[in-house]
Amino acid sequence: MFVQISSILLYLLFIHIPISFGDALSKQSNICRPLDQPSKVFSFDESKLYYIKNKKGTLCFYSFLRLNEFTNQNNDCLFKFKHIEHGYYTIQIFSTDLYIGIDQKSLADNQFLNQFSLPIDTLMQFKFLHVRDGWYEVIVRRTSSIWSFSINYSNEATVFQTQWRIQGINQLFRAEQYND
Repeated sequence: MFVQISSILLYLLFIHIPISFGDALSKQSNICRPLDQPSKVFSFDESKLYYIKNKKGTLCFYSFLRLNEFTNQNNDCLFKFKHIEHGYYTIQIFSTDLYIGIDQKSLADNQFLNQFSLPIDTLMQFKFLHVRDGWYEVIVRRTSSIWSFSINYSNEATVFQTQWRIQGINQLFRAEQYND
């Protein structure tokens, strides 16, 4: 009797419940994208340069990362990508030897730029995951944080940061290839 009850419980626990749970998840609606569109990771050509754009402007480097509201054709707004693994890339500011990275002490509302020539820290690796209509979330590896922008009230600049996922245009980006 105990063996039969144990067998039934094991069946429910490991087979029936996960299948039912998976079916229920597949019927839910997703705010970010329809389920009939699989997630797509943006793949970069490492020999090319890219702009990183948000609906509010282009990401540029001016002693810190910020959005430039005007289209700027200088090297401070160009980035090189190097694939690490599983769709994650390091991102180098083309005009410098600096790489974009996230401060380990505080992932929220923080950034830092790393000057190491071989960035291997996972907090310096990012994946562009398709959300909708050619716009992507930029995910920080091994965290639940994504890229975002906010207003820095001390200098009125729109600055780069990371934060938890909320719906908003400040968290959607696209990379556009630079053509000289």
